[in-house]
Amino acid sequence: MQITRVLVVFLMVGLVAPVSGQARSERLEWRAGAAVGWASTLVAGETSSDWGPLLTGQVGYALSSRIDLTVDLALQPFKAHNPVRNEEFSAIYTLGGLQVGLGASRRVYLRPEVGLVFRSWSGDVAVSSETSLVGGLALGAEMPVGRALGLAIETSVRLSGAEELETVLVGVGFALVPLGARQGAH
Repeated sequence: MQITRVLVVFLMVGLVAPVSGQARSERLEWRAGAAVGWASTLVAGETSSDWGPLLTGQVGYALSSRIDLTVDLALQPFKAHNPVRNEEFSAIYTLGGLQVGLGASRRVYLRPEVGLVFRSWSGDVAVSSETSLVGGLALGAEMPVGRALGLAIETSVRLSGAEELETVLVGVGFALVPLGARQGAH
């Protein structure tokens, strides 16, 4: 329960400090943040919905001034319930993608992603954990809040499935991002 309270504090603040500071000329970019997540679980035609905090992180490598190769991590600590059985899961989403800057400023971006979701089950379950494929799409915007620091506001959708199970995770959140990786790439 204490972990949930800590996560809610991060969520209320809306920001988590970046993993490390980045020089403006570096191609590597780190970001970390928090989001509100909505998980929908579909089993045998029945659906359940749950809300809770998400912790997010990303490492990006600037391939050009417009495109970043990214690795994303989203931690879903809240429990999403199975609508037909007495079981629930928390999850870790790991995705790789290409973040494409849109428009002249490239501060608005679109990021298609694919990867794996690792679910940890509790309750009356036959398995304690499972892994399945996940696909996602994120749309966001970065705004400078200082000379070397920006704020990214992002919404994401992640779809996954396993035997007799389909899940949707929608997140809306914020992240701190050091500015300069995209601007420094040629």
